[in-house]
Amino acid sequence: MKERLTYLAFSLGWTFLKFIPEGFGRSLLGLVAKKIYTANKKSVQQLRANLKQVTGAEGEALEDIVNQGVISYLKYWYEAFVITNWTKQKINKTFIMTNEEVLNKYLSQEKHIVLALSHLGNWDAAGAWFTTNHRPLTAVAEKLKPVKLYEKFIKFRAALGIEVLPLERGSDTFNQLLDRIKNGRVIALLADRDISQSGIKVKFFNLETSMPPGPAALAWATDGVVIPIEIYNGPKNQIFAKTGEALRIDKSLPKEEAIKELTQKLASRFEAMISDHPTDWHVMQRVWREVKPSEAG
Repeated sequence: MKERLTYLAFSLGWTFLKFIPEGFGRSLLGLVAKKIYTANKKSVQQLRANLKQVTGAEGEALEDIVNQGVISYLKYWYEAFVITNWTKQKINKTFIMTNEEVLNKYLSQEKHIVLALSHLGNWDAAGAWFTTNHRPLTAVAEKLKPVKLYEKFIKFRAALGIEVLPLERGSDTFNQLLDRIKNGRVIALLADRDISQSGIKVKFFNLETSMPPGPAALAWATDGVVIPIEIYNGPKNQIFAKTGEALRIDKSLPKEEAIKELTQKLASRFEAMISDHPTDWHVMQRVWREVKPSEAG
């Protein structure tokens, strides 16, 4: 029953919101955000605990951050539901890469590129902007339930110019990514949360967690670069992004050690980005074993 309701909610979002004025649509999702925050269910409780770990805030200060975080999360969903209707002009007006010259330099000089993102801001808008102005992307997504919802996500991202490979037990995702990057495809990976629970151990906001080895492993296999991308919300519903300095694998180290070192460097970059924009970090799942859902700040 829960899966059916989830599928129905997303289907309505993708179908209905495209046909109503933007101001009304954003206001509607703002009301949904208010209800979600007020209901204070487990996802919001976990977001609260995560943001407390990130910011050190407590009491009213923490509650304000959590409230803004839920609003930011629903802003992401409004934009995801309607972005396939956006023109190139609308995409470029809404999404601003603040140092595009840095990105252009890497795209022209590097043969093998992994764009590494945290769950910060609107990564789908970033993908739409990149494919509109540069070239297609390949990404990875966890296989959702129900399957027909996952298929909707695949279709949605394909419309943005993003090929999505499934991440599931028994799949050969890494070798598929390796094939794509060796053939000149840019890879974009959300890399701040390890859904497999078998990733690389890193220190992240003063606690140990794990992050996926994919970006560093691809860099090792191809002598490629891992480029952190910071994405965050700005005024007037704009979305801003910044291209970080490329991370390179240290081939003088043993493979396992080199992958761990680069993954830790990436975790540190993510830490700095999230510290600057905590309300735009959309992670409502457990990140650290010790950080459990919190009912109140």
